[in-house]
Amino acid sequence: MNSFDKKLIIFDPVCGISIGHNLPTINKYARWAANEFGCKSEAWVATRKNEPTEYLSFRKLSWVYGYWLHSNLKEEIKSRKKFLRNESILDIARNSTHHILAHRSIKNCLEAAVNQKPKYVFFPGADFYSLLSILSIAKAVKNNSKTVFIIRLMGVMEWATKLPRARDIVSQVIFDIKNILGERARFTAETEKYAYELGAILNTVIKVTSIPSDSSNANTVTNKDSHRINIGCVGGARADKGYFDILELSRRASSAFESSPEKNIYFTLQSMSPRNLDFNWQYQSDLAKAKNINLVNPRLSDAELNAQIAQSDIILLPYSQGTYAARGSAILFDTLPYGIPLLGVEGTGFGDSIRHAGIGLTYSGIDDYVNRLSELVNLSSSNRDHIRSNQANYSKLLLSNLKECFND
Repeated sequence: MNSFDKKLIIFDPVCGISIGHNLPTINKYARWAANEFGCKSEAWVATRKNEPTEYLSFRKLSWVYGYWLHSNLKEEIKSRKKFLRNESILDIARNSTHHILAHRSIKNCLEAAVNQKPKYVFFPGADFYSLLSILSIAKAVKNNSKTVFIIRLMGVMEWATKLPRARDIVSQVIFDIKNILGERARFTAETEKYAYELGAILNTVIKVTSIPSDSSNANTVTNKDSHRINIGCVGGARADKGYFDILELSRRASSAFESSPEKNIYFTLQSMSPRNLDFNWQYQSDLAKAKNINLVNPRLSDAELNAQIAQSDIILLPYSQGTYAARGSAILFDTLPYGIPLLGVEGTGFGDSIRHAGIGLTYSGIDDYVNRLSELVNLSSSNRDHIRSNQANYSKLLLSNLKECFND
């Protein structure tokens, strides 16, 4: 039994909304921290449902003005004080009540968290306002607290703002945080591509870290159909995850292998919820009619998602080059314990990771997709074993990097 002698606050004000993390992700981090360091975690997250566990409790954040803030600090919003230290940022946001309130509310939450004197405050995917808030309290924290900030950047949440020049602003904020807090601000990235960019900003080596995966059931699936090739398009159905490309990708795959009847190609993917703004009835109907596509529920439990990965022979990540230019993929991390080859889009953050680690192949364009898919379908057993070994080694490296962030 762990003693839980160190306290970890997992600070994620976008957890529970469509562009943020979900609770299973937070639980993975908390379970990992408990096993590795004996940390008792408290998650400050934006969610309506929270189920405490042996190693994780919750502090609920309330929704105001499009961002989450601690419920007992709502009165602070009324003051609408100007808060931005940097004049260039202040000039941009001076007349933007929305941004002033968003930053002030998150700043108040973070101050409340630090006042609990945790050993660590961990941001699994730091958002724009969390970064501004860290900078706002950095000098006070340096003088009055020993808390360490572990800041994981994904290449998406920190840019999720309509402020002009957001990328330039964030780069300067990251630099200033490191300059003030030194080793008590530990930055890490989701992909190698983004790590290089952050390294240039901070003039240091930034390491890549993963979401800890539950590999307990990774080797228990034995019911794969030897007469079909299962292509897993795992994860929520979204336009930027290539949902509207799947029909054409499945057709091209069927056409490429029609002369090899022993290689039946099937695609499994989640259907899109009608509440999604991109939902299209006709397209979803066409997917449902396709003989080589298996549509599953729009929402899957963590166990169901893991089962879908385990039943796959290849994991396909046809994500947008625009949205995922520097981003990684949680599905990539979830796949690593299973040793299943990945096929991803060239020119993305996770695509670089696939090539860098030798855990699959990448493609650029529809014709190249067919060629790379054919390579993976026809992998020799030795090459498949090589990919499986690379995935195991890559997973160990990323978790070692994560552990290093928490070292005293």
